[in-house]
Amino acid sequence: MRFSLVVETTTCLRVRTPATPTPRIPIPIGPALAGPDGLKGMLMGTVLALIAALIAPNHSDDRSAERKPSPEAVVETVAYVAPQPEAEPAKDSDETSADEERWTGVVELSGSAELGITITISLDGDRWTGGIDIPMQGVDDLPLSDITRDDDTLGFTAPLPGAPESAWPRWSLTINDDGNATGTLRQSGGEFPTTMRLAAEGESLGPSRPQEPKPPFPYTTEEITIETAAGHTLAGTLTIPNEGLADGAAHPLAIMITGSGPQDRDETILGHKPFLVLADHLARRGVASIRCDDRGVGASTGDFQTATTLDFADDVRAQVAFAAGRSDVASIGLIGHSEGALIAPLVAVDTDAVDWLVLLAGPGVPGREVLGRQLVAMAKAEGATDEVNLEEQVRLQQAAFDASLKGDLTSFDAAIRELVEIQLAASGASATEAEIASTVRQQRGVIQSPWFQAFLELDAREPLREVEQPVLVLNGELDTQVLADQNVPAIEAALKHNDDVEVRVLPGLNHLFQPATTGAFSEYAEIEVTFDPGALEIISGWIRRR
Repeated sequence: MRFSLVVETTTCLRVRTPATPTPRIPIPIGPALAGPDGLKGMLMGTVLALIAALIAPNHSDDRSAERKPSPEAVVETVAYVAPQPEAEPAKDSDETSADEERWTGVVELSGSAELGITITISLDGDRWTGGIDIPMQGVDDLPLSDITRDDDTLGFTAPLPGAPESAWPRWSLTINDDGNATGTLRQSGGEFPTTMRLAAEGESLGPSRPQEPKPPFPYTTEEITIETAAGHTLAGTLTIPNEGLADGAAHPLAIMITGSGPQDRDETILGHKPFLVLADHLARRGVASIRCDDRGVGASTGDFQTATTLDFADDVRAQVAFAAGRSDVASIGLIGHSEGALIAPLVAVDTDAVDWLVLLAGPGVPGREVLGRQLVAMAKAEGATDEVNLEEQVRLQQAAFDASLKGDLTSFDAAIRELVEIQLAASGASATEAEIASTVRQQRGVIQSPWFQAFLELDAREPLREVEQPVLVLNGELDTQVLADQNVPAIEAALKHNDDVEVRVLPGLNHLFQPATTGAFSEYAEIEVTFDPGALEIISGWIRRR
């Protein structure tokens, strides 16, 4: 969401009007359908690179009131979104051994923009090793190199996969008499002040996520594995309310479907775990759930990279069959977020085992149309004002899509190259011919992938026209990834034959259903709320009434 951005294996636009020199970086063609999905893939790929380019602006404290949870109070507007599997112990970043040090601090950019960083380093013989965490970017324990640490200095480098060494961020800090370290991050010709301090033993440094469930739990969880028709195994968590469990009571059961990109069962993004929070809430309201790691992710087997939306629908069908074989299940529903809300209707139309659908921030038009509007909305949310420039970027984006679908790689490369040059000019950044050529090749690989090619033309309206089950449609008014005014009317029209449909656009909520200010991606990590409580109540209340 900045004019200066980095992407190797994604198409998520991130724009910022830079007030300081920007690094040389590859420029992506525009955002993909991103739930926690594509965005997370972006952050964990080469894009966690160019830290200066990815910085998200700080917001003053006067905004905090706008982001408070709205307990049971989402105002209805009738008019109509890796992660470790739960079975594996998560790394506790707040615990260090005796030979480890944790340093935490901020990198400063223009104005009040800051990026929080934490490094954990340890002495192995005569050599320091360690990693860096950047919560705002979803970076967790990225290995460091060239670590120096003595009484007076602290230095380290973050090698970035796929990026030239000139783009690697390098820190050089001086340790002052008070024990704090001050110095500079140098990257691609830019210099950014950095201040760090040695963290106290046991000090919590991670982002605050108050909704993350904590024991004791009024429900039971069970680790499950599900065999698929394609031959791979899905690993997941079955959550069952304790109420009536001893008496063999049956509960409604929700199967959660993640958005685009490799997702774990919690749909983890930027320290948030939306599906974990949702499963906890549902269980406390008497609704069981299944959430699985995507194929090839976490404890699930299979090949994610060659799969399309239709393949992921087959994985959901395997989960439906698993649920249907249980005696403690009263009804089976699908809760899909972002691309998951496209998958849910594909599954529902060919099985009587699915009793209801909840579509969260789902597309209602073909993918290429979603991407065009998304590019502009995400850019504007981050402060872009040049309408003409954005219109030209969309034109080139769509031209690249057309050429890709036709197999005209010459025209594709030309469109991407022109788009890169426009974005570079708009940002004031520069790039070598080799870097531009590399970006073109990378984007060709992304858009020519089986998933992307299928997504461009998949039209959610086609399966929706056949859905007979009750449907709850929820979208956030501030969603800049799957825009409500583009997609909700199309969903409504496709479901007009169905007399049990409830549609709501929820004011003030973004793509993750967080209470937001602008809906910009840069807000996601800053917002403490993972899933608006009012939206959670709407979902559980609707399910219990089925």
